[in-house]
Amino acid sequence: MRNAFQLAILGSMQAILTLGCGGAEPQATKVAEVQAPPPARPKAPAMQMTSELGFIDPGETKKAFRALDAEFDRCEEQAVRKLALLSGELKFFVRVNAQGQARYAYLLESTVGDRDVEECFVNAVEHANFPKPQGGEAEVTYRTNLKASPTRPATEWSADRVAHLVKRARNCKDGSSARYQVTMYVGPQGARNGKVLSVGVAASETDSDARVTCIMHAVRSGGVPTPGSWPAKVTFEL
Repeated sequence: MRNAFQLAILGSMQAILTLGCGGAEPQATKVAEVQAPPPARPKAPAMQMTSELGFIDPGETKKAFRALDAEFDRCEEQAVRKLALLSGELKFFVRVNAQGQARYAYLLESTVGDRDVEECFVNAVEHANFPKPQGGEAEVTYRTNLKASPTRPATEWSADRVAHLVKRARNCKDGSSARYQVTMYVGPQGARNGKVLSVGVAASETDSDARVTCIMHAVRSGGVPTPGSWPAKVTFEL
């Protein structure tokens, strides 16, 4: 009996001590987690494209082209012999290398209207001597025109007169973004149909031979209306 009483007292004392110490175990304080920002990635340098070209004095460029007068005259004589009505302007684009030679040359624009004559002019420019550029290869342009002027020029047509040919020729571009300028002469042939007398093409790119050949074929084989008793001339762009 005494032992049971003592055990009861001891149990009561332990309970009091437990309550006095705060009862349940204290919960750990939660600390909000703060994530450090990821280290900044170094910025990639902006893409830079450089296309530095050298320089040729425009006056010296003009002299280089004037030195081709004799060659140009021969090309023009060829033009007049082929078709006395030929006339028009030419605009050359030339890439000149460090040695002062034409790396390549072509016609940006031409309203002459004869491919053979145009190639004669370009060939002369490709073999010309230019001043050595300062600071690397240079690009130059030059505009000239046929000196001969026909007594009675061809009748000027708008591109609307040959809209079907424009459409046919445009298919030859085959997705190219280059600009093509086409000039053609049309002469009388019959009551309803005319005849393509001559065609010329200028292209704003170097590798254009295949497309130019396609364009010329499309124009020559498409059929044209008659201009009446006097030839007509029409220029259009693709």
